[in-house]
Amino acid sequence: IAKGEGLTTLALSAGRSLLGGYGLMLLVGAVTLLTEWRRIPCTAGKKLWYLLFFPLFMYTYIPILAAALFQKVEWKPIRHDCTRTLEQLRQQNPKSRSAPASGSSERRFSEDRPSPFCR
Repeated sequence: IAKGEGLTTLALSAGRSLLGGYGLMLLVGAVTLLTEWRRIPCTAGKKLWYLLFFPLFMYTYIPILAAALFQKVEWKPIRHDCTRTLEQLRQQNPKSRSAPASGSSERRFSEDRPSPFCR
């Protein structure tokens, strides 16, 4: 076996694994998209566009998981003291076009850091 063959085989194997993982995540995203289609408040084109990039988003978790293995993780409480209704958020941000998926517009949201909505 020549030295170059081992690296070529390794590269092909890694490429197949990445593409297979991409395909699997695409399938999971497609099933989720189909079952939640009416609850996702955006156009059909955007939904399909985002579906294509969902696997890449999921791949960003790999370095996060690797870092979590080697770093000491400590729980810190987060203070939640800003509460607004969805209607209040929409009034403060009129550019938002998303409609409520289902249920009442009186749902409450708590935010863990200062934002323009909590003033």
